Amino acid sequence: MKILSVFFVFMIALIGSLSAQIDTNDDQKLSLNKAEDLIKNEFYKDSKKLKVVELTTDEVWDKMSTQIYRVEGDEILFYAINGEKVSSLGGSYSYDLDFVVTDLDNDGNYELVYTYQFGSGVSRGVVGAYSTVEQIAVDESFTAFNNYSILFFNFDKISNNNVTVEVKTAEETLKTGKLGLMDFDGIKILMLE
Repeated sequence: MKILSVFFVFMIALIGSLSAQIDTNDDQKLSLNKAEDLIKNEFYKDSKKLKVVELTTDEVWDKMSTQIYRVEGDEILFYAINGEKVSSLGGSYSYDLDFVVTDLDNDGNYELVYTYQFGSGVSRGVVGAYSTVEQIAVDESFTAFNNYSILFFNFDKISNNNVTVEVKTAEETLKTGKLGLMDFDGIKILMLE
């Protein structure tokens, strides 16, 4: 009987230690209502109701502990929330925010590289980068395509530090290149090599 009691105590201790090792990231995610409140307090103080849609993927959450949201209203805007810090990713006339999680400079800090379009008539395709730990600027190599009406940026992620992007219109490919990060006086710059 004593052996059986020791066995049960051992099993309870083992189960307790295993459950303590389980990743609890999902418990830390914000509810949609909490995210809406944070976005509203930061960017929409006078708005009564927002339509907020979560776009977070498992990869974004697992690697960056960040949630991505689309806010629909007079225009469509995108936001990233890390903890309770809200960052604007920009706006779009489409409902899509295409993004890829990268570590282009192999420093262990992940970046969210994303693209969206805005404008009417002649529109502008924009590539941006978001990081929870550093400022990232975007090189002018991404703004050379502003004379086209609709642009598509197709990401091809080979690995965390090897991502190519194809810039095209409905009719032709304008440029294909590899994404890179260059450090310039402490500011990281996203480039199309």
